[in-house]
Amino acid sequence: MPRRKPAPGKRPRAKATAKVRLAEAVHRAFDLEIPLTNTRHLIAALRMIGDGMVADRNDEGLPIAAIARAASNRLDELERVWLGILKAGRG
Repeated sequence: MPRRKPAPGKRPRAKATAKVRLAEAVHRAFDLEIPLTNTRHLIAALRMIGDGMVADRNDEGLPIAAIARAASNRLDELERVWLGILKAGRG
């Protein structure tokens, strides 16, 4: 069966190659840098608040410090993935 011709004045779309898609993903990954840095600073502040409360013998700071540590660990995982995307885009 023969292919249909596109309507006059319309060009057929070229399919995005893997290289183009990877470049788009890397470009979007760069958009994450500022929010990741801001989140890292927020978590550090929470950890300091919790640790400061514990240092003043206020046990209510323990859950704050624990949540900050858990969030920091999860953010480390996210940053590892993010760096992997950036590295893939360079190579």
